[in-house]
Amino acid sequence: MRRVILMLLALVAIVGVAACGDDDGGGGDGGTTATADAAPAQLTIALAGREMTVDGAPEAGLTEITFRNDGRGEHEAQLIRVEGDQSEAEVLRQFNETGEGRPTPDWLRAAGGAGPAAAGAEVSSTQVLVPGTYYAVDTSGGRRPAYVSFDVTGEESDAELPAGDATITARDFSFEATGLRAGENVVTFDNTGREIHHVVAFPLARGRTADDFRRFIESDGRGGGPPPVDFEGGASSSAFDGGTSGNVTLDLRRSGDYVLACFISNRAGGPPHATFGMVEQVTVE
Repeated sequence: MRRVILMLLALVAIVGVAACGDDDGGGGDGGTTATADAAPAQLTIALAGREMTVDGAPEAGLTEITFRNDGRGEHEAQLIRVEGDQSEAEVLRQFNETGEGRPTPDWLRAAGGAGPAAAGAEVSSTQVLVPGTYYAVDTSGGRRPAYVSFDVTGEESDAELPAGDATITARDFSFEATGLRAGENVVTFDNTGREIHHVVAFPLARGRTADDFRRFIESDGRGGGPPPVDFEGGASSSAFDGGTSGNVTLDLRRSGDYVLACFISNRAGGPPHATFGMVEQVTVE
């Protein structure tokens, strides 16, 4: 969440944030929401200092991904799937450039992940992984992030996600949410758009609205007065390519009105989606 706040307050200066979208609307990293026939495989990603490790070599299919943060501060394990023969140096270079709102190559796909997690904590997500080469990258690590690469083997699976407690559907460029409640939510995040999306949920301050938040980001936070949202009480998901989905954990600390926003850029580059109006006001019971 610290990374999201810093990007938000620097919107005008940095042009945009991560852009890992899928122009063909495909990718197959997720499935439709349904009861799964079998228990998911287990994949654990751990961060200690500047070293990230993966426990096991997963096969394609329904997978529960656990990110354990043994480092200091808040960190996240964003998964990216790489197509073709790309060097680690090139993958990380392109990942950093997309984090600055620059164009993203077609071979770099956002593939969900888990986090953010506070120091000493762990957080899980459930996804349908497809075969390929993956990187887990700490998005809080600046231009030299901790990362680990691994292969997902086997054949593409027709497994489906189990139903979550709540649902957030992302489109180009809007959100629709149902079932959100105060506390820890297992949310089926379904990206039905063509672009890459994630979701950041901020509690609105008393008497403030999504329109206030839109004006706040348009002015780069320089409009005067207190922010219209509680940044410290926010929760966010990892990024998913268009046409993919996953069950993510969102810890919504209180009931009331929230804004949902996306700070991802288009694959072609440019400013984040929140500046296009991808900000939705919702009520958390």
